[in-house]
Amino acid sequence: MVLVYVGVIKTSVFQSATHHFALAALRLGKRLSVVVLPRILVFLLAAAVLPAASSRFCKAYRSPHFEIFYQSGSTANARVTLDWLEQLRSFFAAQIGFDPKLDERVRVIVFRSPKDYSAYQLSSAADAYFAGTGDQTYVVTSEIREKHLDVLAHEYAHLVLHSANIKLPPWLNEGLAEVFSTLWFHPLGTDLGGPIEAHVRSLRTDQWMTVEQLLSIPQDRFENDRALAVRFYAHAWALTEMLLFSPQYAAGFREFTAALASGTPEAKAFVDIYRKDFRSLDTDLHARSEHDAYSLLHLPPPPLPAVSIATEDLSATDSRVLLAGLLVAAGQYARAAAEYRELAALQPGNASFAAALGNIALHQHDLETARREWKRALDDGIADPVLCYQYAILADQMNLSAEEVRSALHRAVLLNPAFYDARWRLAILEEDAGNFQESAAQLKAMNVISPSRAFAYWSTLSYVEEEVEEHEAAAKAANTAERFAATPDERSRARELAYIAQTEVRMRLSIDANGHREMVATRVPRGTVDWNPFVQPADKMRRVRGMLSDVICANGRLTGIVIRGSTDVTPLAVSDPQLVLILNGPSQFACGAQANAPAVVADYAFAPHAETVGIARAIRFE
Repeated sequence: MVLVYVGVIKTSVFQSATHHFALAALRLGKRLSVVVLPRILVFLLAAAVLPAASSRFCKAYRSPHFEIFYQSGSTANARVTLDWLEQLRSFFAAQIGFDPKLDERVRVIVFRSPKDYSAYQLSSAADAYFAGTGDQTYVVTSEIREKHLDVLAHEYAHLVLHSANIKLPPWLNEGLAEVFSTLWFHPLGTDLGGPIEAHVRSLRTDQWMTVEQLLSIPQDRFENDRALAVRFYAHAWALTEMLLFSPQYAAGFREFTAALASGTPEAKAFVDIYRKDFRSLDTDLHARSEHDAYSLLHLPPPPLPAVSIATEDLSATDSRVLLAGLLVAAGQYARAAAEYRELAALQPGNASFAAALGNIALHQHDLETARREWKRALDDGIADPVLCYQYAILADQMNLSAEEVRSALHRAVLLNPAFYDARWRLAILEEDAGNFQESAAQLKAMNVISPSRAFAYWSTLSYVEEEVEEHEAAAKAANTAERFAATPDERSRARELAYIAQTEVRMRLSIDANGHREMVATRVPRGTVDWNPFVQPADKMRRVRGMLSDVICANGRLTGIVIRGSTDVTPLAVSDPQLVLILNGPSQFACGAQANAPAVVADYAFAPHAETVGIARAIRFE
């Protein structure tokens, strides 16, 4: 949600400074003009040809979180740009509270000229863009100079929103990116806001777009219409700038963005939060524009450690691999596949090319080709845990052998012991195969459990621990699972697992509605030592201690006993001698008065009748 990130600035720094904004018409110090053109998140490239060898990328410059690839450019240019990007990242982490945790550095690809860039341009109106795959993110533009660093700030803002999975309507998504494109770092601190000259000029000279019209424009409508794009970006920036910085709107911005992110229609959110309809918004926006009342916020400089720059020369093959990867990120799969096939022909046995072809085939929903290429990459020795994991998932979907899946998952966790998604799948596979000890080992190796997986993790761990007879650990895991249960069914399952861990199976007699007897399994507290299988669930059990004075028989069959205490006599019925538990006693009884009257303890089901007080269930001779 944008309130988590942008809203943090709003309420902490922005709101406290709202009434102290300098409503300046000109930016303090040097104000950089902005290239007002769409920067979009879609991953579709216009058809184009690959660049000639003469236009290849020759050098890569790397900082801790970014790497820049130039077709032409100096080390000085690279340092300026990388220092700016590292400051930009530091600003978003410190002021907004969000730092995209990317597996790889963000790749900034800088073409030498608009002509070279056009071969990879997303649309006719896209002069820069951001695109990404699961493990690699790209910012693409042409001819970056110091005066165009605001383009990178715009695209990095998109990267932040995308990485945070923040879904906003196009006008606000682009408006926020434009506001952040005004960031300017200088020795005294950080400036944010102020007029964007190209947008101010558009608002003054082009046809005015009402708020209702702005909100109705979909992403794909302005991507290839440069004239519309200029107007759209100007109005999106102006409306977003007013909502963020105007004193009458700033206090509600966090709630407003949260409402939009939750699906509330924009018209309703404006009325509910600001008590404003579209006409009122138009009036306020006109007034702010006419008076150049654009706010400039002064912030502390972001913390920035010393940035080291590494340089690497790129071969012609390296350059082709770089651009082939960009084609994949941008969704131009046919072009990317053709390029990787050429590269594979030049370098047979290069596992990374086979892996890339497998990824492309998966995007094209060609599962068999994806499996075949990934298998080739694995056979060629690729050391990529993510690819091993992806191959395992695909192999499972295609019903390949469990051993094929297991082998790929084992390789993934061997390459990256902290690859917990792979360990989780491996643990489930071993559980399904009955390899409970191995399943438990994989689960215990997971040091970080995501909240979304917590219940499934702890309930699975309880189950496999019980299967290997680690009863105490199983009970503890079940109790933890209950804390993460989100539904009544999950709570019931957790309690069932705890009950199973704390009990064990014993046999007892059961009599059905027709009077038929059978021995059935039941669970009793673990470690129970005086279990009597003949006690019925409905029995009200009592115990008596005394001397066995009489054994009552009828027609040669034992029907009852008499226990004589020091002060009373307890007659008990015996419904069936075979349904009485005899402990330390003889196998046969003599009917009548017992000459020696042995000492006994009798357990009986209390059921008083005229001649007895209950039914004997156990007799223990002392």
